[in-house]
Amino acid sequence: MDPSKVAAPDPPHAAPDGIPADVRRAETAYLWDRTGWVVRLRWVAVTGVLMMVGLAHFTGAVGTGLPLSIVAVLLALSNAGFAWQHRRTSTSTPLHVLQRQLLVQLLVDVGALATLLHWSDGVENPFNMYFAFHMAIAAKLLPPRMAYAVAAFTTLLQGGIVLAEHKGLLGHHMLFIIEGGPSDPFIESPPFLVAWLFAFASTMFGTVYFMAAAARRYRQALAVQARLERAAAAQERFARLGELSGGVAHSIRNPLHGLVSGLDLLKLQSGGQPELAPTVNLLEEGIDRIERITERLLSYTRQGPLRLESVEAGPWLDAALQAFRRGREGFPVDTSGVRLDQVRLRGDPGQLTEALINLLDNAADACQAGGTVAVVALRRGREVLLEVRDTGEGIEPAALPQVLDPFFTQKEPGKGSGLGLSIARRVVEEHGGRLELGSQPGVGTCVRITLLVEEPT
Repeated sequence: MDPSKVAAPDPPHAAPDGIPADVRRAETAYLWDRTGWVVRLRWVAVTGVLMMVGLAHFTGAVGTGLPLSIVAVLLALSNAGFAWQHRRTSTSTPLHVLQRQLLVQLLVDVGALATLLHWSDGVENPFNMYFAFHMAIAAKLLPPRMAYAVAAFTTLLQGGIVLAEHKGLLGHHMLFIIEGGPSDPFIESPPFLVAWLFAFASTMFGTVYFMAAAARRYRQALAVQARLERAAAAQERFARLGELSGGVAHSIRNPLHGLVSGLDLLKLQSGGQPELAPTVNLLEEGIDRIERITERLLSYTRQGPLRLESVEAGPWLDAALQAFRRGREGFPVDTSGVRLDQVRLRGDPGQLTEALINLLDNAADACQAGGTVAVVALRRGREVLLEVRDTGEGIEPAALPQVLDPFFTQKEPGKGSGLGLSIARRVVEEHGGRLELGSQPGVGTCVRITLLVEEPT
């Protein structure tokens, strides 16, 4: 299988659409709460409509209040259904379901308001401005495509009713608000209608545009806040874990040195006893494994300062690959995708090499049953993208959010410590970069490192 076919990584802990899971949960809870608020607000609107209809009928401002009352009652019945629907949902309801439900509610509201205005001199009725409330709610709570759909529906519906009244296809029900007489028949003036339609459409779409921009900023701030909270929680957890791990590693190393000395003595004493050789080899393998694990623990907990220097990316990568091949007895790595001519980084070459070798070790382990490993490296703007791809067994989706956590491993007991990816991520983040991971079971895994390019002075 071609390593280039392995999918590039999505941001860690992200849903298929790229939105982090905790941000999606927060958006869902917020939308559910706001939908309940819209239902309650609609009861206030229904009460206000009934009061205004009664006042208009009492003062003679409208010829008959019956159609207006019917619309208000129908809106109240609809809102009772919306309230029942809201009680059947919760913060665990999928976000797209809540969005569709709110979209339907807003379209019903727009239809009700357009009908009320039709029966009360739509063009001249000052309550035309109330459509802006619906646009603001749509832009604030719905995706832009849905919000613009509400604006388009509102413009077509209200504009169509006004034009139908102008052409005589629908009756025009004027208000009687000037000394008991009808209001001026602006509906008969084409220039006025053109200006009104333009103003109405621009107000609807403009409201959605500006409110959607504000909502987008809010969502971005929410995502940043969630990311910072995750980072702070992880940093605190890793700090505590580092202290514990460092203490354990140092406690193990002291008796480990005694075991190594004892093993050396046993090897000397068993030189003439071949039957003890398998036991000695088994002990030596176990001690070596313990020593590698303690070294990784100490490497993970070591918080020494970075020794930053100007690093030429191409030669550094070649040296790191050679070090990996020496430890893996020439394990083949495809480097045809490396394009790092005359690119320099600002970093600690030793720690960056350790991070890269950890990633290559994991990729090679994933390909034990067959598969290939490839390294892709190139400059993109002010960043260097370095990817380690393998066509091994891949990682199950349920385990993907955990693979960057310390000590998490899916390898067989004794085959891995679960620290390689954690160490690599820590090193990359200390250099101001990012480490992202994507994987598909049966296809392979791709780990991407993003580092900043050193700008010439």
